Amino acid sequence: MAGPGEPPRPQDDDDLVGFSSPASLEAQASPPQPVETDDLFEPAASAPPEPMPEPMPEPAIVTPAFATPSRAAPEATPPPAATPVSAGSIFEPSREFSTRKRGRKEDAPLPDGATGLFTTYALILFAVPTLGVSLLIALLFLRGRPAPDETVARSHHDFQKRTVIAGVAAGAVGIVLIAAPFAVGVPVLFLLAIWMLLRGAKGVLTLKDHRPIRHPRSWWI
Repeated sequence: MAGPGEPPRPQDDDDLVGFSSPASLEAQASPPQPVETDDLFEPAASAPPEPMPEPMPEPAIVTPAFATPSRAAPEATPPPAATPVSAGSIFEPSREFSTRKRGRKEDAPLPDGATGLFTTYALILFAVPTLGVSLLIALLFLRGRPAPDETVARSHHDFQKRTVIAGVAAGAVGIVLIAAPFAVGVPVLFLLAIWMLLRGAKGVLTLKDHRPIRHPRSWWI
């Protein structure tokens, strides 16, 4: 029996008589049919891929016989440990300071009654802002205290006594002269204030340096 699309053969009529011959039952090889394609730009069957070239083995690195082995880097030497310093050495004075201290003269001690002397100088300095009130207090303080026997203290005591007495007397004259023509008492009181401030400051600095007043009975600064 002929297949679809094959030409009729003589043995194809055997099925009409009710049997088929063995030859008709054998498979008939049909010639290959061309494959039709509608796409003119369809690429043709690609050729089989070419085999990839085998990778070249890497050349072995050969160390020459005369090459010296690399030296290892020297290890870093740790810094020396700091020597602990005793706490007492931090506060020890330097050698230069000790030498200067030995060559310096020791300050003389303050004379006896130095507190009273400083108090009187403070009353003299405050005579200007208190308008002479502290000067009167200083006068009473000096009259009720006996003169000291020590040389430095006695010189300051005489210096303060002259300053206070002269200040009280000049202040009284200046107040009276304010009522005079041209107010002559104003410049008198102004000069008196400057004079007392300078003498008071001089006495404090001299007593602080443990020195006596050279001319305690002088009226000058």
